[in-house]
This record gives sequence, C-alpha cells and structure tokens, in this order.
Amino acid sequence: MILIPAREVLDFLSQAAPRAWLKRMIPSMVEADELHAYVTSGTVRSHVWAIEYLSEVPDYNLEEPSPQRDKLVREVFADEIADKVREKKWNEPVLEFEIDVVGQEDNRRISPGWITHSDVDWDNGTLRPLYIPDAGERPDYLWWDQEELLASEFNQPDLTAEFGGLSFVFEQIELLLPTHRLERSAGRLAPEANERRAIGRPRKWDWEGAMAIVGGLAKERGLLTGEPGMQAKIEAVMSEWFVEQTGDAPTISQIRSRASRLVQMVEKSKRAD
Repeated sequence: MILIPAREVLDFLSQAAPRAWLKRMIPSMVEADELHAYVTSGTVRSHVWAIEYLSEVPDYNLEEPSPQRDKLVREVFADEIADKVREKKWNEPVLEFEIDVVGQEDNRRISPGWITHSDVDWDNGTLRPLYIPDAGERPDYLWWDQEELLASEFNQPDLTAEFGGLSFVFEQIELLLPTHRLERSAGRLAPEANERRAIGRPRKWDWEGAMAIVGGLAKERGLLTGEPGMQAKIEAVMSEWFVEQTGDAPTISQIRSRASRLVQMVEKSKRAD
C-alpha cells in the first residue's frame, strides 16, 4: 500500500476543482468511508479536575494537599493516580492519560471523526481537533477507535489531540481523477508489517473474559468487598490477565474505565442492602 501526503493530494486534485472545495469534499469522503486517512504521529490527552478523584476521599476532597490527604488517596487509588493528585488542589487539572497513537516509522489509519472535527493544515499535514464530543455524542461510524484512544472513566473529561503526517491511499486518490497521472514516486510505501496493523479497526479486547476473571478471583483476593483500594486491585487483576492471555494489555485508562464500572456496581448494591 502506498500513501500520499495531504498536500500532494490537494495539489493533484486541484487540477480539476478549487482547493477550497476540495478541503470540504475530502473530509466528507472520509466520513463516508470512500477515502481512508492515515497519520504518522499523534498524541491524545485527557485532563480532569482533581476533584474528580478527590471526591472518592471522604471529608478530604476540598482540603489543601497534605500528608494525611495523600495517605487517604493512596488507600483508594493506585500509586499512579495518587502521584498525580498528591500536590493538586481540588480545582487544578490532572492529566488522566496521554497516549502516543503511532510508533516510529509507522502509519495508522484514524477514524473519520478526527478529520471532520479538526482544523486541518493541508500544507503541513497536521490535524488539531477543535472539539471532541463527549462519549454519548460519538457515533461508532465516526469514532470507531474511541475505545482505544478516548476511553476516559469520567463523563466530561477535557480531551485534546494532535496528529501529524496526514496521508491518504494512493489508489483511492488516483481514481478520483482518472484523466490525470498521479506520480507514484510522490507517495511513501507503508512498511508491510505496519500496513497490516493500520488497515481495519483497532484490536478488540476480551472484556467479558476480564470481567469473568475478576468475578472468579473476587473472594480469593477481596476484589468486590467495597473496601478502600478495591479499584486498584481490580485494575491489577485485569492487566495481569490480559498479559497472560495475549502478551499485551489495554491502556490503563481503558482498564480503569471498566474497573470503575464494577466499583460503581458494588457500591450501588451495598446501598441497596
């Protein structure tokens, strides 16, 4: 598969249509799955207010940072989260996660939402989303990589992203203007191994299996007791299980999202009792 940079796509197609019109047409074709967009670099970040975490610490959620507050936070959350929250006031932002979406010398297909909701710099091949909808507003056909890149455990996180190396599939662009010749040397060859990973949708994780192992080990490891630190234990069990089964694991934010749901279910059940 050969990819051609966004700037050269615009140069080629502008032989038959105004550039301003093409800048509207191309995202529409990506949304309709008629063109596939790829990037060579990208980062997605999620920030939330510290109170989102501190609300889980009774009586200390509005307190100034202190050793006692830090101790209570560590009883509720894993060290990774506790370290982020330790010196934060309740109204200060905390980085929930940061994901590098593409490895070195790689090409990754991205879902249409990143194109349709972004300010696209066609000359430099960069994308900067103007707005990333909340989870309930993201249809799967536009955001089919949201489980991998946008899996926040919070309802309204502050999500930001940036991508570079925007490119399109040579053959798909060539077919749009069959009366003109698109030089194949203009594109870049996607490495074969990476090409296979880039085509299609992100890997689907066996969350049902992960939930089952948590249930199976609940009594042995005290996973569903409702005690402080329960969520951190669940996250650790899920991560270990995925590594044992596949040699890899979902991002910590994805695991945390599922673990948080289990915690909420346990707490709801305890209140009902």
